[in-house]
Amino acid sequence: MTPLHAVGLFMLCWLMPGPRGALAAEPATEPLRVSVNEANGRPFVLYDARSRFRGGLARDIMDHLANQLGRRPVYLNLPRARVESWLRSGKIDAACFLAPEWVRDASKLSWSPVLFHIRQVIVSPPKAPAVTRPQDLFGKRVGTLLNYTYPVLAPYFDDGRILRADAPSFASNMAKLERGRIDALLYDDLASLFAVKDGSLPAAVRIDPLWVPDNPVYCAFSPAFVARAPESCPILQAAVDGGQVERWISAYTGGRRVASRTTDH
Repeated sequence: MTPLHAVGLFMLCWLMPGPRGALAAEPATEPLRVSVNEANGRPFVLYDARSRFRGGLARDIMDHLANQLGRRPVYLNLPRARVESWLRSGKIDAACFLAPEWVRDASKLSWSPVLFHIRQVIVSPPKAPAVTRPQDLFGKRVGTLLNYTYPVLAPYFDDGRILRADAPSFASNMAKLERGRIDALLYDDLASLFAVKDGSLPAAVRIDPLWVPDNPVYCAFSPAFVARAPESCPILQAAVDGGQVERWISAYTGGRRVASRTTDH
């Protein structure tokens, strides 16, 4: 995942003007249309072997919002390439999980408050030495996701000091790690801890934080939806402030989080 730096100007949905009392005038069955792309990965979205949506953190958050708004949640496995245009045009109402720097023009969308932070981590086999600096990865094959950028390691990938091994999914990388085809893999802490909890990774696997700042994660909203439902962001902010979002996360990670490390290298 690309680490976030300074976030540019974008519209927070609780600051957008909206008609007062608009919710009361809408029917209780008004849908809340949410994109839950499979590429978001687990535990953010959960799909079964037949590509049927089964839940995940996106459902926890959006079901809560829909319930508070008196709406009916509808989940769509929309290709990532269509998400932004469908949000701008109002064909869908929300997409989780995104961040302003991951889209082309963040100012044309509305944004939730920061829902949680994810940490980039290096996953190594059990009993592997700690990874605390780039030099610890020199000469090693590191699993990465196809088409993802890793700015902090890019110079080492480019000159071959660290060997980049692309795969289409985290599951593919996990399989290669278990077979010894790679020495470590890059991912985020929530997905890695979820994989440990569900047995996809050994319980003794080593998970070290990468030396970059944590990434804030949001949901993006259609401006048309926020104009009709200005209560959306206060509802989500209350879920963050009251610890509900962290409780949902805890259910997927076994109550664990990986401590951050942001020293310079």
